Amino acid sequence: MNRWSKLCLFYILILIIAMSNYFREEKVITVSELYTSYQIEQQHYNKNGIEVDFPYFVSGADKDTLVEWNRIIAKDLKKILDIYSFNPFPMAVPSPTGTIPVILTVKNVIKKVGDQYFSVFYTAAYNSKYSAHPTELVYTTNIDLKAANRIALSDLVRIDEEFVRDFRNWEF
Repeated sequence: MNRWSKLCLFYILILIIAMSNYFREEKVITVSELYTSYQIEQQHYNKNGIEVDFPYFVSGADKDTLVEWNRIIAKDLKKILDIYSFNPFPMAVPSPTGTIPVILTVKNVIKKVGDQYFSVFYTAAYNSKYSAHPTELVYTTNIDLKAANRIALSDLVRIDEEFVRDFRNWEF
């Protein structure tokens, strides 16, 4: 086995181990860090061939702040669902059992809950009988908990020509 094959097998093994952590099922998460404590429930939505699991803040801040954090999560989930809303064919026909087959499954893994930031990672698996092949894409929601607003990578890292030059010199 040559060096390239060994390297590919090593990367595949790392990918399999990493992916196994993404699909852990947890219903209620309580996170305590320093003086802040959050309770987050996993909510489940299942309708018309769409299954979505998403985090929902229950406690850890005042009511208005919790509503804002949950609104940001809901808005990002709506964006994900809008990507898959195009349907060139009539409504899905129920199977012989009378249910519509699941064509979109969105799962999540909470990556960070801290005093300042909250980050959740979503995988969206789409498989329609009208598509050429199944797809699986990833999305994230990142929230600045103190300011109660959504943050993007550009809010944390300045991406300019200097960053690109530096990135190209990184050794893998």
